[in-house]
Amino acid sequence: MKYLSYIVFIAILHTTVSTRRTIIQEERKPLEWWQQTVVYQIYPRSFQDSDGDGVGDINGIISKLDYLLELGIGAVWISPIYESPMVDFGYDISNFTRIDPIFGTDEDFKRMAAEFKKRDMKLIMDMVPNHSSDLHDWFQKSIDRIEPYTDYYVWRDANSTDADGKPVPPNNWVSLFGGSAWEWNDKRQQFYLHQFAKQQPDLNFDNIEVLDFLADMRRLMDVYSKADGRVRCMMVEAGVPDKDLGEWATFLIANHDQPRLPTKFTEEGIDGDKVLGISRIPPANSTENGLLLLANLSNEEVTVDSIVFPGVPSAGTVRLRSTDFKNRNAYPGSTIDTRSVLLGARNSIVIEFTPI
Repeated sequence: MKYLSYIVFIAILHTTVSTRRTIIQEERKPLEWWQQTVVYQIYPRSFQDSDGDGVGDINGIISKLDYLLELGIGAVWISPIYESPMVDFGYDISNFTRIDPIFGTDEDFKRMAAEFKKRDMKLIMDMVPNHSSDLHDWFQKSIDRIEPYTDYYVWRDANSTDADGKPVPPNNWVSLFGGSAWEWNDKRQQFYLHQFAKQQPDLNFDNIEVLDFLADMRRLMDVYSKADGRVRCMMVEAGVPDKDLGEWATFLIANHDQPRLPTKFTEEGIDGDKVLGISRIPPANSTENGLLLLANLSNEEVTVDSIVFPGVPSAGTVRLRSTDFKNRNAYPGSTIDTRSVLLGARNSIVIEFTPI
């Protein structure tokens, strides 16, 4: 089984209670804005329609900002408003950097951002890095095996063919929306993975080149987050073994309302503002090794203590790394101390390890 590791943030308040019931509070760490701000989520389609077409829009949101401010709202999280065929109401994105006309224009969005800033309110955009729309240009080029998009998505050969000669999926994983998590593509003659609708193919984060997409998204969000300079990204990723591991794939365990598995990662362990980390652990009875991917999404040097990930020992073997990797002694095949992995600006590395 392959586990997904998330980065989470925990503010720890230290208190000491004496036997005389005298409470002595130690110095407390200042709370971040997201720990002390009322956040309101807006689903744009049904929030406020400004032009009478029956669909909520950006200008409708702008018209209600003063009202939200009066209610004590300090931050607004807006569900996806990017270009989309709307199979999953905006979560199937065909262009990550353009506003869908149903909600308004790019200029409307810039004006909305300015109105938030004027009121000293936080604007939180809903980022969906797990997948794209099947109409996205990347996916169409991936179908045609046009580089560098050939392996941008999770493609696998058929496991076999059934009695009718139809291709059989690589394993028995099911989509969160029902049915197989695999869809056959006649043109490419392979299956692609989709956690959600078949029109939402999963991006392949085993491909380090795909991480450039995340870095681009971070830079885009940075434009609208200069107020506190802290942007956080949480993403979902799936590894794909060549055999059945049960009806539910590991990657589904932490989605949406299902119980969260990772609970023990702290700010001290990983700098979550800058580093994306994913660990994968094989089944206990497997002879396979585990894999750890670390990607620095910032332009600063970061040192990561990787043993906070489940199963990661104090040493591993470098499998892949960026061509401009900061630590020149960390080359494919070399041993690396996982307790202190130095990542230069936008460096990425994949470390193989024997799980503990």
